[in-house]
Amino acid sequence: MADLIFIAIVLGLLALAFRKPGAACGYVLSGIALEQCAQVFVPMANSQDTLCNYLTAGAVLLGLAGRILHDKSALPRIRPMSLWVLGLLAYAYLTVLWSIFPATTMGALNRAVPYLVTFAGIAPLLIRSERDLLHCLTAFMYCSLFALGFLVVFAEWGNRGVIFPGKSYESNPLALAGAAGGLLIVSTLMPLGARVSAQMRYAILAAIAIVTALVFIRTASRGQVLLAILITLVFSLRQRGGVWLMLAMAVGGAALYVLMPEEIARNAARWDPEQMRDAVDNARINETDRLLTFWSHSSISHQIFGLGHAAAQDPRLLGNYPHVVPAEVLAEEGILGATIFAVTIFLGGYTYFRGLRATNQAKNRLFTAAAALFSFEFLLIWKQGSLLGASALFLLLSLVPREERGRAVAAPTHAPRRTPGLGRLGLGAGRGSPVRPRG
Repeated sequence: MADLIFIAIVLGLLALAFRKPGAACGYVLSGIALEQCAQVFVPMANSQDTLCNYLTAGAVLLGLAGRILHDKSALPRIRPMSLWVLGLLAYAYLTVLWSIFPATTMGALNRAVPYLVTFAGIAPLLIRSERDLLHCLTAFMYCSLFALGFLVVFAEWGNRGVIFPGKSYESNPLALAGAAGGLLIVSTLMPLGARVSAQMRYAILAAIAIVTALVFIRTASRGQVLLAILITLVFSLRQRGGVWLMLAMAVGGAALYVLMPEEIARNAARWDPEQMRDAVDNARINETDRLLTFWSHSSISHQIFGLGHAAAQDPRLLGNYPHVVPAEVLAEEGILGATIFAVTIFLGGYTYFRGLRATNQAKNRLFTAAAALFSFEFLLIWKQGSLLGASALFLLLSLVPREERGRAVAAPTHAPRRTPGLGRLGLGAGRGSPVRPRG
């Protein structure tokens, strides 16, 4: 029965991706939460670890087909930011030519090919306008809420993650906390829409607050929790109601402390300052120092061009990635690769924050939510993950659509131009909203 329900849900999501291509990018961003939810409740997904990845890739390809049919043209043009991202990834693949551990480098690169082609190469083509970006963030919000809500209410939790049936390990708590952090950020900064009744809006926001709080408490992932709250507060101060949001978070935190003492006490030791300092020293600083020391004592050519991607994962060096992606890039891709990486991040950030200057309130809120999510994913790479594993960051770097200057010129002078598609989902609707020009 669970398999049949899963198939029905998948077919519905695929149909939505074909009709609204931007939604497929939302599936990519919420992929971790959807995958863990499916593996806990669906036998078919539990027995095949890569099934959800293939289904997400299928949604992206269907979205591309829908994009081409909708535009009645050939493949969408690749934006300059996508070229920078693809150039960075191409350089990482090029390092196999001079890698100190070529077999390790080749193995890591080959495993990443299908994910990078789909999520970093094809998925950004689905975002052409602000409407597509809105569909992306809306799909991300509801998919994450659905998946995390089911895990919180119905899944069996172990130490910090959910337990997969028939397997001897738990899910990755960092991934769950990251998904909850993204959900908190987007749902706070992007309105649900005027077509949703006030009662339903409050109910959805309350559900999101409860789900994210429970995930934060149960996973006890300190970095994700602190960064998500910090970014939410910083970006919300740009909008009306930011002070009230800070007050609501403070009251909510006090209520959780009073109402859920057992949940909070279970992982309270992880918030001990001494334990937090030891974790950072052992799992981050020491490993990063070992890698950078090895790199700095290597040849000049390896300092400039890198030791080779995934060199740190070889047992002869660290046996794992150092969890600090910028340091990993500097050592494995060298000064040249680190420069490409830094320029790519800078240009992506500049593109996002330029969108924050929009005078249209609906567009401004949309870009605020996207910029906050980008900032969250960028800060996370300083404490977890590896370069080729940062598919969400690569997608977000290429996600912001270009300004469509032609439409702005064509808009009639007697009525402000309304951003296509935003009113349909309710953003910007209400008193003082622009009127859609006739004809």
